[in-house]
Amino acid sequence: MVITTINTHKEMIESAIWALETYGLDKEAWERLMEEEEPYIAIRKMTTASELAQKAMDHMKKTFEQMVPTPYHRHRKVFSKEASHRFPPKCPWDHTIDLLPDAPKTLDCKVYPLAVTEGDALTEFLNEQLQKGYI
Repeated sequence: MVITTINTHKEMIESAIWALETYGLDKEAWERLMEEEEPYIAIRKMTTASELAQKAMDHMKKTFEQMVPTPYHRHRKVFSKEASHRFPPKCPWDHTIDLLPDAPKTLDCKVYPLAVTEGDALTEFLNEQLQKGYI
């Protein structure tokens, strides 16, 4: 068993040297690797069956019961898309924030320009919030 461990450790070092040479890592990376007690390289490979199963899972529609663990089924409305488009009902602990009478009407601050795509995304977000009645 000791021989197997030594061979495995030797194979791991050889794999590390191969990886360093193949990917062109510098001497500092090699020294950091050798400082560790047991250097290792994890090789992750998916089989064809795993790849096909993953692709099939990506295209399958799951129900709420399949996606959410059983203890959380009673909180169904938290996951509801329709419920997320409404404000919760008024409660006695809701309150307003009254500003001080001498608070400025506007704030003087630097305005950062947005890229065209960012401006479009902001406009779309604001329109959605207006439609929901949030603002």
